[in-house]
Amino acid sequence: MYKLANWVPRSEFNKPLFTPEIEYEFEVITVTEGVYPSSNSPKWDLVLNIWKPDGNVHTYKTSLSMHEKMLWQVCSFLDCIGAGFMWEKLGTEGIDLFSLSQRTGKLIFKLEKYTGNDGREKETLKVKKFIIIDDEIPW
Repeated sequence: MYKLANWVPRSEFNKPLFTPEIEYEFEVITVTEGVYPSSNSPKWDLVLNIWKPDGNVHTYKTSLSMHEKMLWQVCSFLDCIGAGFMWEKLGTEGIDLFSLSQRTGKLIFKLEKYTGNDGREKETLKVKKFIIIDDEIPW
């Protein structure tokens, strides 16, 4: 019999994995370019390993919009992982996304409520902010 890694019992399935407003440490696994299907807008897809206070590690996937009004979030992410010097390359030569792998940082989640397609109110966890620690910024 095989045991599934990070298996979650059905009774726990709909509970959020992370608590809002608490700092979590993360490691970047991958950053890839993509587009939002509905708007064809560019984005970065992030896959992060996030450490919970009890020592368990969970994989979390999120996207950062590359729309000019949302570039503050991309810059915040780059500053958080100590790659803030790269943000100037966003509009010119681009960034080697592979070089962002294995970098670490901290983030805080927020709980966001929305109405699903079935008309029921639902909740989801989103990244509220990437934490920038001034003395870790190299410039």
